[in-house]
Amino acid sequence: MEALPTVLADGPLGRAEVVDRLASLGVVIDPKGQAAPHLLGYAASRGVLSLGPELARGKASYRLLKAFSDLSHDDAVTELARRYLRGHQPAEPSDFAAWSGLPARDAKAAFAAVEPSPSPEPSPSGTVRMVGHFDPYLLGYADKTAAVPSEFVARVRTGGGFVTPTVLVDGTAVAIWRLSGADLRVEPFEPLSDDVVAGIEAEVTDISRFLAKPLTLAL
Repeated sequence: MEALPTVLADGPLGRAEVVDRLASLGVVIDPKGQAAPHLLGYAASRGVLSLGPELARGKASYRLLKAFSDLSHDDAVTELARRYLRGHQPAEPSDFAAWSGLPARDAKAAFAAVEPSPSPEPSPSGTVRMVGHFDPYLLGYADKTAAVPSEFVARVRTGGGFVTPTVLVDGTAVAIWRLSGADLRVEPFEPLSDDVVAGIEAEVTDISRFLAKPLTLAL
């Protein structure tokens, strides 16, 4: 890890290039094993590097991380809590702890230091959203039943930390979905209204636009 600032001094590099440059400095890593991704992940957690721009479709790059300031531990946790609440409010310290992996005492102290702004009460609008694997909304809370009815949690969170693509109506899960090639299959938990089906069709049209290929919806 100490060699990475030298390796990345000239700008973003792909994983293979990082491994090659480390080898030229005497740090030899098997490019076919898991050492390289674990090293890069560890270096990111230590604040040495971050993801850079994609070099090609699906090929990530890595670059040195320039910290914006030297924060104390408490100030850094408080800033993280402030940013978490910006995207997940209303939430409790237990939610923040589950999302961040921080100890409960740090989460409680950070929440005490942040003054959350009041959140407006949402009103039902029938808004349909199809979210993908590991969507932040489905990961952001300790109690997942606010987003997924308890009887359907096992269909969304299938074990091993896996989170299935999910259909939401006004923030509540009503189905899961899977994409295989050009076939997109929606598996409802219960019968869906015509308005929800129309919303799913509109979402599929947008996914098709994003992927730049026609999709066939199966409901």
